[in-house]
Amino acid sequence: MKRVSASYIVLTALLCALPMTIYAQSNISKTTTAEVKPAPKRLLSLNLLTLKATEAHALLNQLRSLKAEGNKLVKREKEYAEAQERFKELNECNVKRLADQFKNPKEVWQKITNTYDAKEKELAIYINSAEPSADSGILKEDGLTHYTDQEIAELLAYWSLGNEILTDVYANQDKWGERKSPTAPSFPLWKDQKYFFDKDWNDYYTKLNTFFGVPPQGRPKIDDRKYDYKRADETRAAHQAYMKVLTAKNPKKALLLPDELKAGPAVAPRPLPPAEESTMYIGDIEKTHQIFPSWPEPWRKQIENNFADYNTKGELAKDFVPRTFRLKNEVGGVDGTERNNRLNIYQAEKKSVDGAKKMVEAAKAVVKAKQQTLQSALEQAGINVSADVDITNPKEYAKLEQAINERKNEYIKQVEERLDSEPWNDSIKYEIEALKKDKTGKVSVSKYTAIGIDQALLEADSVEALQQKQEKFADEQMKKAQKPINKKCLLGND
Repeated sequence: MKRVSASYIVLTALLCALPMTIYAQSNISKTTTAEVKPAPKRLLSLNLLTLKATEAHALLNQLRSLKAEGNKLVKREKEYAEAQERFKELNECNVKRLADQFKNPKEVWQKITNTYDAKEKELAIYINSAEPSADSGILKEDGLTHYTDQEIAELLAYWSLGNEILTDVYANQDKWGERKSPTAPSFPLWKDQKYFFDKDWNDYYTKLNTFFGVPPQGRPKIDDRKYDYKRADETRAAHQAYMKVLTAKNPKKALLLPDELKAGPAVAPRPLPPAEESTMYIGDIEKTHQIFPSWPEPWRKQIENNFADYNTKGELAKDFVPRTFRLKNEVGGVDGTERNNRLNIYQAEKKSVDGAKKMVEAAKAVVKAKQQTLQSALEQAGINVSADVDITNPKEYAKLEQAINERKNEYIKQVEERLDSEPWNDSIKYEIEALKKDKTGKVSVSKYTAIGIDQALLEADSVEALQQKQEKFADEQMKKAQKPINKKCLLGND
């Protein structure tokens, strides 16, 4: 008979016991609270017991990491809810603003945004397919940022798209919705629009009165209806009544009326969107500037005439130092991103909602992956826990942390009992002491890091405190940078 060594008998016994352990762990039932099964009472080596304690500690590391990601998810969900609420507020603001002019403001705003969304999609495809410019905006000696044509085109793109649609809404109100009442006035004209319209109106009637030899200040009997292009028939009727009076006084003169006076006064101009939504400032403003052609007609008219006809109480005078191209608030100009209209703000807020939603989805994916990994590791360690446990709930987290520590402490106890008979094993002693000091899984522990556990815990606390401080600062800065939606449905104070 062959001799069998004692070591072979011990090894065979261990191997035979292994399948039973695996089978027992694979049949763990899930419960609603964390439950710790007794640690296997097998004759394990001191090194293996220490490894088991370290692996249990690693579960605390995973739990702590999962909690951090869970807190991020909670934060992302809050940001998403805030973005949705802000977007809702913006839409309600626009509906309320349109209610001054339309009987069906909600439908009008929906039509406007649907039009913008469709055009914005086409614009995004075009911009994304364009070749990037070799030049970029650079700050020159005059202190102004000089943009390339492409950069200005991209800065202007979404603003211009919104301006194009709003201009059509204001100029063709009845195309977009039903007026509040049949006799309601259209959108109001700018002061600068009225200034030039009144000038042409008065010049016409002064010439007409002079021709008929009557006092020059005479005018048709009509009120502010003359400023509504939709009520041009009433304006023409008032003119015809006035002409009838002049003709009756001097019939012969009426037969010789010059062609320039026969047509009657000009019809009111079409309204424009408010001035703060209709002009983009980029860098220095000059007649040769590439964005000048996109400026509203009453402004271009004043500038092209070298301010010969200048309305000192109008919208242009509000922004510019009289008879110059200098803005009142800035020496050289305002960055293009500071000018907005309702629709490019709508686009930005809609993107914020979409971005916040994607952040929530990404955070959920991270939490799910970490939760599945931890769940599997807990089951392998003989710790039963519900799959849908809420790690962000302090009570649930404390229960699970306690369950892991119980398993970890069982192994630590077994190691310490063995250490009494093997006092020379200092490396394991250091490792066990390190595991006992870190009860919440702040740092990873191994035989290589155990000796520096005190310093590692201090550094972990410092890093955590710094991260909290940085996050708080970042949140405060973000809140400061986020301008409120004002009554005009724009950003900033009214």
